[in-house]
Amino acid sequence: MKRCILLLILFFGFSSVCAASDISILEWRLCYQIDDRECSFPVTDGLVVNDEIKKIFFWVKVKSPRDGFIRHVYSFYGKGAKSASSSWSEEERELHVSEEAIDTDEFLNAVIKLKILKSEGFRTWSAKKIGESLHCGKWTVDVTDENGEKLIPTVGFDVVSKR
Repeated sequence: MKRCILLLILFFGFSSVCAASDISILEWRLCYQIDDRECSFPVTDGLVVNDEIKKIFFWVKVKSPRDGFIRHVYSFYGKGAKSASSSWSEEERELHVSEEAIDTDEFLNAVIKLKILKSEGFRTWSAKKIGESLHCGKWTVDVTDENGEKLIPTVGFDVVSKR
């Protein structure tokens, strides 16, 4: 009986240890272009981009002992946040999670699920369209694992109008 209890403790103890994320992000970058699975033209100058840029990419290098997935969660803070959904493409609407406005006009805009493979350095990225004046404002990107655990500190950037 003691042996059975010990085995149960070991099993459930091991399960709870595995609940913590075993995925780690080795590198991350915000950039204007992806070439040959690498980040090209990284965003600099305090992470400010202008609305003449049509897309912004968030690139990550992932270490994972197994196949799985991560999420890039883009949030928008600023005027026009509530009305942004009216001009989204069908693809953006599918990625959209919630139209609920939160304090200070925070708006959860898109969650992009990215498949990862077992690797010491798997590279993947997401892209976000930002070429409209309604995209001007503060943005953040979070990277989470399957359980919603944040894997890196929040990355912020501003989109400003050049017009």
